[in-house]
Amino acid sequence: MLNLILIIIILLVVTIVFLTIYNMNVHKKIETYSNLNQKVVSLNILQEFMDTVSKEQTPDDKIRKINEILIEKYDIKYSTIVVYNGSEYIIKATNVDSKHWEALRNLHQEEIFKDFESGNYGKYTRNTRRHGPHGQPEVLRASDKPHQGRYRP
Repeated sequence: MLNLILIIIILLVVTIVFLTIYNMNVHKKIETYSNLNQKVVSLNILQEFMDTVSKEQTPDDKIRKINEILIEKYDIKYSTIVVYNGSEYIIKATNVDSKHWEALRNLHQEEIFKDFESGNYGKYTRNTRRHGPHGQPEVLRASDKPHQGRYRP
């Protein structure tokens, strides 16, 4: 009787170990397929962008279509694409209510955008030559970036 109970316990332990290993294996496969699925979705979105850009449409229609893709695929609640023409921001595509458009048109008057406007650089840039205290590249303000041959007093 004792031998029978011992054999049953050993069988249960072996079964539990086997199921645990099998579960870990299935979990790894699910992660792999999930990562592959995310990559395929990203490539599909990129393909939609490329299809939109290559279509024979006006630039404004292309910008509106790109904004629609961003909203739909990335589940963005509010999205506005603006173009700065040198003196003002022009709204090219948006899903924001029209009562907020005036605030969007006056972004160049906000302090945070002034150095972006004058330098024609992105707000932040990554400098790969300078490194911070932990060996990571520093994130610098755009005004710290060399002017790359442009004259700027």
